[in-house]
Order: sequence, then structure tokens, then C-alpha cells
Amino acid sequence: MSDERLDLVDAVLYGDVFDCAVTLDEAWRYARVAIDRDELARRLHEDRLVVEDGGLYCLVGREELLKRRPERMRHAARLERR
Repeated sequence: MSDERLDLVDAVLYGDVFDCAVTLDEAWRYARVAIDRDELARRLHEDRLVVEDGGLYCLVGREELLKRRPERMRHAARLERR
């Protein structure tokens, strides 16, 4: 994996560690290189390690994270309120 590719998928990898799919905005915000959102979306779409569904991104083979994202966000909001 090239350094630039790793810099672009960094947020997706980070989300995977915490069992959470990421949005394009999150992937863009935490990409370690300056890139246009549309270009990032195109590059993630072309990347064979990343899958997208409904505006959420995760690693291939971890598609269950796409369905679990809403519950993860509700849980995080509850914890934040505490």
C-alpha cells in the first residue's frame, strides 16, 4: 500500500479499529493529505480495500459496520451526555 493511499484511507482504518463505519466528511476531515471531497470520494470508490453504501465507508469484509453505524452513533451520544 502506498503512503498516499494510506493517508487517504486513514480515517476508514481508524473507524475499523473502533468497529464504526465513517462518512465521507469524516474521511475527508481526517485524511492526512489535502484533497477535494469529490476526488476523495472517487478515490475511495476505486479503492479495492474500501466499500461504500449509503454514504458510509468501511473496509471490505467489514460491511456489518455499515448497518451498525446508527446504533454506534446513538450510543456515543448517550455517553457524551453523561
